[in-house]
Amino acid sequence: MRATGLKRQRWPHCSQRIRLTSASVVDHKAPIGQRLGRPLIGAGAPPATSQDGFALVSVIWAIGVLSLLFVTYIAAARYRAIEALHLAERARAEMLARAGIAIGLLDLLAKPSSAASSGRFGRDGRPVLCTLGGSRVAISVADEGGKIDINTAAPALLARVLSRLSPDVRTGSLVVKGILELREAASAAQRARGIASPDATAFRTILEFDQVPGVDQRLFRAMMPLVTAHSGSLGFDAEVAPVAVLAAVMPDGASVSRSEAGGRLPPSYLAASAGKTFVVGSEVLTGLAGHYSQEAVVELSNDVADGYTIREWRTGFRRDLAQPIARASAC
Repeated sequence: MRATGLKRQRWPHCSQRIRLTSASVVDHKAPIGQRLGRPLIGAGAPPATSQDGFALVSVIWAIGVLSLLFVTYIAAARYRAIEALHLAERARAEMLARAGIAIGLLDLLAKPSSAASSGRFGRDGRPVLCTLGGSRVAISVADEGGKIDINTAAPALLARVLSRLSPDVRTGSLVVKGILELREAASAAQRARGIASPDATAFRTILEFDQVPGVDQRLFRAMMPLVTAHSGSLGFDAEVAPVAVLAAVMPDGASVSRSEAGGRLPPSYLAASAGKTFVVGSEVLTGLAGHYSQEAVVELSNDVADGYTIREWRTGFRRDLAQPIARASAC
């Protein structure tokens, strides 16, 4: 009985061990994740859905937009920097042009003679190249007495020049007629105001020449170096006249010296210059291609403290200063 009781007492314990052992038996046919007691990476993961693809596309699109905005910002900043550099160079060229005019004016005041050979820059408008502040500068001084005054010049002289420069005879005649009509209108207006002076001014500046009927842009640019509105003379002084003026009034358009021109032209075309009104021009080309051209119409007078009066500021015509030249001296 005792032995039987012992067996009965040990049976529950053994039964429990057997149950534990059977529970811990590994099923070798099960997946390895189950045999190890933990799932494998990706094993049993939920399948991909359309929302996952949409999220990926959204992220790529956002990165593209941000990249585009960044590139646009960099490009805009670069363009602003380039524009600022160009503006700075233009401002520098303008200041250098003003300095060039001051240099030409000082030379003019130092040697007030109207002879073409006097002064460092002459009096016939030929540019003198020099350097100023590391930039190329072309300075010129032109006696207005060497040009044809559209306010007072003889009609025959105007007709000669316009017949040379106009595209046809009809256009030249139309322009001469328009100039004379504007002169007459200015004289009539002056008489109506009770002013008896015969020197009526139809053109205050040569820039008004394009208001004459028949004057197109080509003719306007061709006439600018030849005419003035400030000499008050019937003719021009061949001793200080630009070469272009001499070529325009010669019958065959030949290039002649100033001494020869005086003997071959009609006396009605010639008149000595008073040597009072000049055009001082200055054109600048900086090292970074900044360009500016300016002219000042200067009237010399002993009645003012400075000895001169600026009658007009205007933008000059551009020359090709970028051409290779010999080493220029300092201005």
